[in-house]
Amino acid sequence: MLKKFTVLALTCLLLQVAYVQPVAAHSKAEKDARFTEQVKAGIARLGTGPEARIEVKLRDNTKLKGYISEAKDDSFVITDPQTGTATPVAYPQVKQAREATTSRKGPRSPSALARWWRWASS
Repeated sequence: MLKKFTVLALTCLLLQVAYVQPVAAHSKAEKDARFTEQVKAGIARLGTGPEARIEVKLRDNTKLKGYISEAKDDSFVITDPQTGTATPVAYPQVKQAREATTSRKGPRSPSALARWWRWASS
C-alpha cells in the first residue's frame, strides 16, 4: 500500500512539474520601453499647437503644463502659454502624462444652471 501511494505521489509531482507554465515576467526596462512607446503614441495623437494641451509629471516629480509645440522621435517640447517658456522633454523622462482639460465656465449642476440663466438674462 505504501509503495502504491509513493508511486502515485511521485507521478502526480512529476506531472505537476511537467505541466507548469513559466510565468512571463517582464523586466523594468521592458515596462519602461513599453510606457515610452505609449507616451510617444499619445503625443502623436494629440499633435502640436496651442490646442494640444498636456500635463506631464516627470520622473524627478517636476510637473509641466502647457501645449506641445514640437514633437520629435526622441523628445517633445512643452510650451507654457502664459510665459512662453519652451521646455524640451525626452520621452523616457515622463512618469505620467495626460491631456489637459480646460476649465468650463458657467454652472455645472442643473440648479446652478437655472440660477445662472436667471442672472444672465436679467
